[in-house]
Amino acid sequence: MQITSLQLGVDIATSLAILASAITFLINQRLKNRETKKRQLDESVRAVTVNEFQAALGTLSTLYIKQIVVQASPLHNAASRGAVKLASMLESRPEYLDTLKQSLQNTSDNISDFFHTICAYNYQITPLLDSIEDGHKQIAEFREGLAQLMQSYNHLNASHMALLTEVCALTDYCQDNPIESANSQILRKMSLSIQMDPDYRQWVDFFIPAGKEDLYWHHVGQHDFGEHTDLLSQVNTNLLQHFYKEPDLMKAQVLSIAYHATSEARQHCKDFLIKMSALNYWLIRKGGSGETLEDVIERYRSPAVFAAKTEIR
Repeated sequence: MQITSLQLGVDIATSLAILASAITFLINQRLKNRETKKRQLDESVRAVTVNEFQAALGTLSTLYIKQIVVQASPLHNAASRGAVKLASMLESRPEYLDTLKQSLQNTSDNISDFFHTICAYNYQITPLLDSIEDGHKQIAEFREGLAQLMQSYNHLNASHMALLTEVCALTDYCQDNPIESANSQILRKMSLSIQMDPDYRQWVDFFIPAGKEDLYWHHVGQHDFGEHTDLLSQVNTNLLQHFYKEPDLMKAQVLSIAYHATSEARQHCKDFLIKMSALNYWLIRKGGSGETLEDVIERYRSPAVFAAKTEIR
C-alpha cells in the first residue's frame, strides 16, 4: 500500500497529540499527587499542633479547678459573708485564722504557677494566634491578658499577703501587751510600718480622716509631713485604738480585701481559659459558621456556656 506524504503527516500529528496528552496527564498527576501529599502533611502538622494546644489547655484547666478554685474555697466561704461576720467567727474560732491564711497563701502560689505555666506555653500559643485572621490583634490581647494576670498576682502577693502578716503580728503584740504597759517604740514602729506603706492604702484609708486621704499619702510620698504632723499622729492613734478594741475586725477587714483581690485574680485566670477554649474551637471547627473569634469568645463567656461573671468553675 502506498503511503502518501499527507497520510504520514496526519499520523505524525496524531502521535504527537497523543504523546502531548500523555505527558500533560503525567505532569498533572504528579502535581496532583504532590498537592495531595502537601495537604496531608499540612493536616498532619495541624493535628499535632491542635493536640499539643489541647494538652496545654487541659493542664491549665486542671490547675485552675483543682488548685486555684479548691484552695481558695475556705477563704471564699468565710469572707464572702462580710467582714463583721468574719470577725465574729474569728473571735469564736481563733484557730481558723491559720486555715484562712493558708488558703490565701496557697491560692497566691497557685495563681503564680498558673501564670508561669502560660508563659511556658507562650511559644505554642503565639504562632497559633498569628496563623488566624487578625493574628496580630489576638497576640496583643493575649499579651494584655497575661499582663493583667501578672498585675493581679503582684497586687495580691505584695499588698494583701504582706499586710495580713503585719496586721496579725501587731494584733498579737497588742493582745500580749496592754497599751498602758506596751513598749511605745515597738508599738509605734509596728504601726508606722503599716500606715506608711502605699501598698496598703486601700485598707489604711479607713483610718484617715475623711477628705484628707490624698493629703496624707502625698506627705507619705514626700517622706515628710511638715506642718501636718498632727495628721500622722491622728492616723496612728486611730489605727492603734482599733487594734486594741477590735483586733478580730482588723484581721477580718484585711482578709475581706484579700478575698476580693483573690476573686479578681481568679477571674483573670478563668477569662484566659475561656479565650483559649474559644481558640481551640476555632482550630477544630469544620466549615465557616460566620462567627469571628471574638464572637466565639463572647458566646463562651455567656451564661449559656462558661458563665464568666456568675460561676467560679
